[in-house]
Amino acid sequence: MKFLKILTWQEISPEANKEFSAVASRISRLEGMDGHARACDWRLRKYFAGTDWGFEVADQRRYD
Repeated sequence: MKFLKILTWQEISPEANKEFSAVASRISRLEGMDGHARACDWRLRKYFAGTDWGFEVADQRRYD
């Protein structure tokens, strides 16, 4: 198994993605980790467009 790279992945429900991304966005900003916050904001805008979050969600260009 020296030359075998094991990759794992996880799958979460859309409801969990919505909750985790919103919480992680706010916590990341409080801790000064703007890159992490923007990654969460991107998911929020992509998968839950038009939702009123009650906090600022960064509007950024689309990354493909």
